[in-house]
Amino acid sequence: MKTSSQPSQPTQPSKPTKLTRFEDIIAWQEARKLTQLIYDMTRDYNFRRDFSLRDQMQRACVSTMSNTAEGFSRQSNPEFIRFLSYATASATELQSHLYVALDQGYIDQGTFAELYSQATKVSKLINAFMTYLRSHQRSKGASK
Repeated sequence: MKTSSQPSQPTQPSKPTKLTRFEDIIAWQEARKLTQLIYDMTRDYNFRRDFSLRDQMQRACVSTMSNTAEGFSRQSNPEFIRFLSYATASATELQSHLYVALDQGYIDQGTFAELYSQATKVSKLINAFMTYLRSHQRSKGASK
């Protein structure tokens, strides 16, 4: 077997892809997964009896998705960042609600850990995106 004597070329970091739709935002995609997990979980019998908690949990995860999408349609990075901060707050609200569900015996520790971890992932992605937006000027027409 013959091996190449040339060293491999270092790979250049890829240039960020221009976002043309909110659906392209990884944080939104992960928030969508979180929303599906929450809706699946709240179909359980325990949550049918606790409408208030179920409603709050569903609203918080939907808010995470919606604020990310709505921020994308704004005309400036500061406005986008403001909506992303609302999205992060909603993910954190959901984490608090997960403690209530755990404490009331609606979910077990494994389910809690999985959902809490997904909410943390969403928050970290949103925070990283906000950091990126703070350091880059948004080009005109990028949001439409």
